[in-house]
Amino acid sequence: MTALLGKLHSILDLSSNKPDTAPGLAFGAFYHKDGKDEYTYANAGTVARGSEEKMTPETSLPVYSLTKLVTSIAAFQLVESGKLDLDVDVGTVFPELALGRLMVAQDDGSTRPAQKHITLRMLLSHTAGMGSQVSSKKLAAWYEKQDDAYKARLPWDVPKTYFQLPLIAEPGTEFCYSIGPDWASRAVSRVTGTPFAEYVKNNIADPLGISFTFQEEFRHPFNTVLPDGSVIALPEVVPAIHQDRSEAWGGNGGFTSVKSYLEILATLLRGGVSVSGQRILKNETVTELLKDTLTPMGIQAPDRIESSWPLAIYDGPAHTSKKTWSCTGEINLEPLPNGRVAGCTAWGGVAGHYWVIHPETKSACVFFSNLLPFLHPKSTEPFMTCEREVLLAVLRSA
Repeated sequence: MTALLGKLHSILDLSSNKPDTAPGLAFGAFYHKDGKDEYTYANAGTVARGSEEKMTPETSLPVYSLTKLVTSIAAFQLVESGKLDLDVDVGTVFPELALGRLMVAQDDGSTRPAQKHITLRMLLSHTAGMGSQVSSKKLAAWYEKQDDAYKARLPWDVPKTYFQLPLIAEPGTEFCYSIGPDWASRAVSRVTGTPFAEYVKNNIADPLGISFTFQEEFRHPFNTVLPDGSVIALPEVVPAIHQDRSEAWGGNGGFTSVKSYLEILATLLRGGVSVSGQRILKNETVTELLKDTLTPMGIQAPDRIESSWPLAIYDGPAHTSKKTWSCTGEINLEPLPNGRVAGCTAWGGVAGHYWVIHPETKSACVFFSNLLPFLHPKSTEPFMTCEREVLLAVLRSA
C-alpha cells in the first residue's frame, strides 16, 4: 500500500518537529490483505526537543499504561492454566487485600472498612475500588491527612506507600482508573514464583519475538505542551513515579517500541497466535480478554479520567461518546468521527502513546509521541488521522 505509506508520512511530517508540535512521532498499522498479514510503519522527527535521535518504529520508550495490556495477557495465561481465577476473592493470593483489611477512603480523608471483596477481573478492569494518586483527588485528600514521616516519601513511593493505599470505592461498584494492574502483576509473580519482568520475557516477549522490558534506563525526557501551545522538553529525564524501579510494575513500568507493541496486537487479532505460529493464548481467552466487563456489573465508564497531576491528562473538552471497559482497555460503544466503528478496544500511555484494535476489520494501530499531557490534541489528532487512513485503505482493499 504505497499510497497509504505516503499519506501516513505526510500526516506525521505535518504534525511533528515544529515549535508547537511533538518533536517526533512513530506509527504502525497491522491489517489483513489478500489473505496475508500486512504491516505498515511511518515516522518523523526526533524523540525529544533538542535531541538528535530520530523517533522510529524501533525506538524503545517507556510506555506507561500500555503496559496494562501485557499484564492482562500474563494474568489470562495463568487463568488458562488454573493458577489464577478471574472471579474469586484475590484475598486468597494477597492476604493484605482480604476482606476485613480493606479500607475505603472518604471525601474528608478518613477511611472505613470495605464491605465487598476484590477479584482479578476487578483489578484488570479498574472496578476494584482502587485509585491512584495521579488519578484520584480523593486519595490526594487522604494523603494530606497522613503524618509527616509518611508524607516525606514520594506520593507514589514503592512499595511503602503505592501498595498501601486505601480504596476509593466499594469493589465492583464504580470504574476508578487505578493501580489494579500493578496488583495483578504482583499476583502473576506470587503464584508463579517468578519476577514479573522475567515472566513477561519468557511467556510473551520471547514467544512473539519482540522486546518488552522493564527497569531500563530513561534516556529521553518527556516533551510537554505549555499554556501558549509551544512544546518543550521537561528538565527531568526520570519521572518521579519511576525513581524507585526495584519492581516491575504491571500498570506502567514497561519499555517497548511501536514495532514490538504492534506485534502484540496482531497476535490478539490472530486469536492468540504469533507470526511464527506460537500460541500465547487460546482464541476463546482472547475473546474474554477483550469483552465488555462493566455492563454486566451495572457500571458506567466516566467521560474522562480525572487527575490530581496537572501535567498528566489534558483538561480540554471531554470525549463524550458512550464507552465501556474490558480487562485491557476502553471499548467505544458508538462510531467515532475518524471512521472507528463501535466495538473497538483502545487505550494509551500518559506520554501520548495510543493503541487500538479493530476486531471487525482485523486491523490494529500503535502510535508513540512522547508528549504530555495524555489525550492532548497534538497527539490524538495525528493518531486518529493515521488510523482513519488505515481504515480507508483496508476498506478499499476488501
